[in-house]
Amino acid sequence: MKGPREEIVYLPCIYRNTGTEAPDYLATVDVDPKSPQYCQVIHRLPMPNLKDELHHSGWNTCSSCFGDSTKSRTKLVLPS
Repeated sequence: MKGPREEIVYLPCIYRNTGTEAPDYLATVDVDPKSPQYCQVIHRLPMPNLKDELHHSGWNTCSSCFGDSTKSRTKLVLPS
């Protein structure tokens, strides 16, 4: 299966062992090489609480469905 190149990616950003007391956040990063914001964080979505364990995230369809074109991984599930 081939698809178009990603233009944005979502990265969980966690403040563990950094000395920073702030909620974790989901960063949206521009990965379109033609964009003026290429490789920059274009949005931060802070979580409502400290230590939300944002690294325990997933998709609405599991990765074991890889190769099944009827399954769509369109929703990112985050703890809160």
